[in-house]
Amino acid sequence: MTNRRRRGKMADTTTRRPEEQPDADPLEVKSCGVVTTYPVYRRSTVPFSSIREIIRAYGGYCNSSGKMVGVDASYGNIAAPSCTSLAEDVRAIDGGKYALLFPSGLLCLTMACVTFCDAGSHILVPKKAYFKLHRFIQESCPRLGRSVSVYESAEDVPKMANEKTSLIFIETLSSSRLIIEDVSPIIEFAKKRGIVVLCDNSCIPTVFNPFNCGADIVMYSLTKYFGGHSDVMMGALIVNDEGIFDRLYVDHRNYGIYVSSDDCYLVQRGMKTMRVRMQQVQSTAIALASRLQAHKKISQVIYPGLPSYPHREVWEKYCRGKYGLGLVNLMFDGNYSVEEVDRALEGIDTFKIGLSWGGCRSIVIPIVSKGSLINAPQAGIDGLRVYCGLEDPEEIISSVERALSRLP
Repeated sequence: MTNRRRRGKMADTTTRRPEEQPDADPLEVKSCGVVTTYPVYRRSTVPFSSIREIIRAYGGYCNSSGKMVGVDASYGNIAAPSCTSLAEDVRAIDGGKYALLFPSGLLCLTMACVTFCDAGSHILVPKKAYFKLHRFIQESCPRLGRSVSVYESAEDVPKMANEKTSLIFIETLSSSRLIIEDVSPIIEFAKKRGIVVLCDNSCIPTVFNPFNCGADIVMYSLTKYFGGHSDVMMGALIVNDEGIFDRLYVDHRNYGIYVSSDDCYLVQRGMKTMRVRMQQVQSTAIALASRLQAHKKISQVIYPGLPSYPHREVWEKYCRGKYGLGLVNLMFDGNYSVEEVDRALEGIDTFKIGLSWGGCRSIVIPIVSKGSLINAPQAGIDGLRVYCGLEDPEEIISSVERALSRLP
């Protein structure tokens, strides 16, 4: 009997009735006390106190203006506090109005190809974009009836766009080549043609805000700096325009896209320290880049914090001296085989070999100028991309120097 009373009381206190607060979310949970970390709300089935309540949750609800708002909160965890609170935190990073969460950053990108591109549509993708996006456009887009063109720079976009172009991808800073894109000309062209622009800003959150340049959608891989501990995968799309959000939300709902409440907790935990971590990895990256410029095995160091950065003018245009970047590209003095680079890295425990970045641990991955990593056995290795983690900076730098000294 006691348990029943408690459940009944909880239903009364956690439900906002429309006649009392027509603009409020009817499923908003009131705080039951002060906490420093948001609790995890796990759920699949959602209990309701009345049929009327579940009907309203299923279809959204009308505000005082008669507009249908809210999300389908009748089942699953899309409207669970763990998910909605994270979406709110992510939305606020660039001052966006809406945010949707996805199980991975890649799904954010591929879903945009579904939402904004009908069969027969044309998509523009930068050559330096995420390699798994390129795999999707090569293997899946033709089957879906979407044609794709790959552009090298902003100057190519007006030449390659056509009357069927409905979506343009931009990667503000390439995580593989560390090339910053001059985004304004692309966005200005797209605005005139009514083309949706999605900007992948995963490399430089808190440093550059694509909405300031007029981007329609900002995408983040929350797996990287946001999560920050290499133990969660998630992505987010942030938008300002209600019409664009509505289109995304319909497909997000209809494709059954959910994220785990536990994963949301991990990302929120990471966001509490994101700015501090980014300051630390930036400090180490600048120190590494500065010291290795004169190394005999290095022909070029690519890092935005250096005066020698080849795209410095564009960087200063958008980022105004900010860096917040833990990635450094070290180009070798020559081409080395996989076996030679493996021997150089063997036994160095300060960093691991891996594809991702943004966590606490330092990571290196080979750079292959002619093709992708899979071509390394034939094409050879031309350098290393180093992600500087949170280890002691001197230990990271000396470990890289030790590896370089082992190259023949």
